[in-house]
Amino acid sequence: MKQLQFVNGVAGDGFYCDRQCTVEGVLKFKITEPSSGPSGYEYDGFAEGRFYHENIGSIYYTDTLFIKDIQQNLKQLGFKHWQDIGYSESGMQADHYVSMDATYELAREAIERGYDVSLPSDQSSKTKGEEWYASEEGFCAAASKESLQSKKLVQKTRNELLEDIIKQLESMIEKF
Repeated sequence: MKQLQFVNGVAGDGFYCDRQCTVEGVLKFKITEPSSGPSGYEYDGFAEGRFYHENIGSIYYTDTLFIKDIQQNLKQLGFKHWQDIGYSESGMQADHYVSMDATYELAREAIERGYDVSLPSDQSSKTKGEEWYASEEGFCAAASKESLQSKKLVQKTRNELLEDIIKQLESMIEKF
């Protein structure tokens, strides 16, 4: 059966990885079929894309070139829903794959085109984040870790804002 095997670039601009490289791997999907709830509510189908790679410990989450290459590889293969994949939350990442949100339509299209999108049976179905959060240490530390990440993002945003204000002031001073 065919595989969605890709070589993706890494720009090094992601939240967790600052080196430029390429990474080879295979795209798989964890698919949840549409269903009806007990109250008659209709649930849409959805999919989680997982790009399995051999670079254990490397997290490419938020790298702009990596996700662009995934989409471009799907586009080159003629996928109609090639843009329907993007990064999921950081807690969904694992040592051996990059987790992404994908549409049900993209995953079904891959199956209809004859690609094997089933998850490897020898790999844990839990993400690194799920395993960590399930532990006592992870549960207790989750709030403080999220708080630290928020502070870093706020600091970055604050610094960018200050730089913009300084540039505007310098421009105004030059005019006088």
